[in-house]
Amino acid sequence: MRGSPRFNDWLLANPMFGEYIRDFQENRGIPKKIKVRAIIALWISLAISAHVMPIPWARWLLLVPGISVTIYLVRYKTRPDTPPQEKSET
Repeated sequence: MRGSPRFNDWLLANPMFGEYIRDFQENRGIPKKIKVRAIIALWISLAISAHVMPIPWARWLLLVPGISVTIYLVRYKTRPDTPPQEKSET
């Protein structure tokens, strides 16, 4: 993001995950629901990687980033889920 202002602006303006990136950058925390989704996606992708890896002993090395990132996400500040904002009719 830091290397490309255009990419940075695109990420922060993204309606799907821009809010979460801003919250992370400003150290506001990550909602619990998003933490759970991230951890599930992490382990699914690591499982797929292990399945297709041709070197059997190297599959075990995937546990290092998996466990490390899981610990990081679990320990990172959790912010409460905010209810969707209602549109006000003006």
